[in-house]
Amino acid sequence: MPQLNLKPSHKVVRDYYATLQQYDQHDITHEGAVSNPFAFLLDACAKQVNATLVPQYPMRAPKGNRIIIDGTVLNEIGLPLAYWEAKDMDDDLARAVIDKREAGYPLDNTLFQNPQRVILYQNDAEVLDLDITEPANLIAALQYLFAYVPPELDNWQTAVTDFREHVPDLANRLKELIEQRHKTDPAFKKAFTDFYDTCRTSINPELSQDAVEKMRLSRDKTQLKYNDFLTLDGIPSEVYAYKLGNRSALEWVVDQYRVKTDKRSGVVNDPNRADEPRYIVDLVGRVMTVSLRTMEVIEGLPAL
Repeated sequence: MPQLNLKPSHKVVRDYYATLQQYDQHDITHEGAVSNPFAFLLDACAKQVNATLVPQYPMRAPKGNRIIIDGTVLNEIGLPLAYWEAKDMDDDLARAVIDKREAGYPLDNTLFQNPQRVILYQNDAEVLDLDITEPANLIAALQYLFAYVPPELDNWQTAVTDFREHVPDLANRLKELIEQRHKTDPAFKKAFTDFYDTCRTSINPELSQDAVEKMRLSRDKTQLKYNDFLTLDGIPSEVYAYKLGNRSALEWVVDQYRVKTDKRSGVVNDPNRADEPRYIVDLVGRVMTVSLRTMEVIEGLPAL
């Protein structure tokens, strides 16, 4: 979780203390009032991490009883990141923790707060008990609250990082071995062909070695990886001189002719044609030919 951008000089912090000072001048101490300034502050912090503070969040305790949490911070997919329980100055905050524990309230990342003090529980253990009349302590408590990562998620993120670092190397090495065996071992080549036929029959009867998912140009743009079966090499640089707007005709085809899935509807836009499997690869060839011929004509025109 990223660190909050929060300082004592920030308006949201100054407003928090200013509102509490105004309440104190009017002798307003009940929870319904004094909890509001902290709710505004907590909401501002949540927005920094693309999360949402939900007041009066209902849930079921482990024993099945219904509980209402004063505030729950939910992430983008609706999972709780943190919990907040507000109390007023007349409440015993330490006693409130005991009562909430007995009622089945979560204590994996829960902040118990009144205008003068916070107690933070993480993984069912107290990790902070601070006087938040000091702005530095207030900010420290909020940083701890929003920096929390559940142990199971921490383990998952570590595994994902390790996976991301090592799998590309393993995949590239495996690809090299497959290509080598494909060139030198007839038995392997036959087995690969049989496997491809099985995939086409079992997974996608329309699967073709001419089908494209997403084409990619090499960095020097002399190669076009059409799919896992075909790479076009030796593309002349003159091809890219023929422009459609601000990019070449070939680059436009590479970008447009690929399988796309709409994030909202899930609808898949597949440019491949089952009845004409070579349609896109032939189109690429025609675009390159037209590009070259067009530039030849343009260069052959007399100067104005």
